[in-house]
Amino acid sequence: MILRKLIIVTFLTLVWIILVETLSPIFVISGVVASIISVLFTKKFLPLKEIDEINFTKLIFYPIYLIGEIFKSAFYVLTIVFSKERTDIVAIPTDIEVKPLRAMLEASITLTPGSLYVITEDDKINVLWLRKRDEPDPEDMENLKVALLGDMEDKLIVAVK
Repeated sequence: MILRKLIIVTFLTLVWIILVETLSPIFVISGVVASIISVLFTKKFLPLKEIDEINFTKLIFYPIYLIGEIFKSAFYVLTIVFSKERTDIVAIPTDIEVKPLRAMLEASITLTPGSLYVITEDDKINVLWLRKRDEPDPEDMENLKVALLGDMEDKLIVAVK
């Protein structure tokens, strides 16, 4: 446990030195102090037990995927802006039970243009959805989850240990 914290402090100090681009003793000492404070702060205030269920190595490429989804949705919303639009609040069922991953899904929904996370009720995420007026009602859509989320949920659910 102490060895792990020492490795983290060393890594954070190296990042600090790279960012300040100076190897003078005052900057190295301040980097070590900032790193130690960061490790102690993390231990005291962050709920690390909740993220123990997540395999972060499987999420390495998720930010790149999310940026692609954001641009794809932005072009879709651009076509909506120049035509008639409508908004609906839809309830999307989710299979994600791990709270931090569900929070990532909710944040991803909000970051994606044309959709806004509203609230979670049980296993459903309520989303405000901007879409074309001539599209069918959400209740009539068979693939509502796919139309709104794409495969965001699938990309996140693989990270559950």
